[in-house]
Amino acid sequence: MEYASCLGLSFAFDKSAWGKGTNATRYRKICKRVCGRCPVRTQCLKWALDEEENRNPVFQIAGGLTRSERLSLAD
Repeated sequence: MEYASCLGLSFAFDKSAWGKGTNATRYRKICKRVCGRCPVRTQCLKWALDEEENRNPVFQIAGGLTRSERLSLAD
């Protein structure tokens, strides 16, 4: 997704950034804000849901949602 707003955010794709703690909370807030104005948000959400369906967990914010938020959509 070459037009994704998060491409310049190195921590957005760092799995270690998505645990618990102050930094993780800050990262989630930043990423949700970036996703909110992203031109490919819908495609990103579809990609993340497809990956989860294929048993490839996506831990970062994708399509504006956390993994747990996306999993609750799939139920």
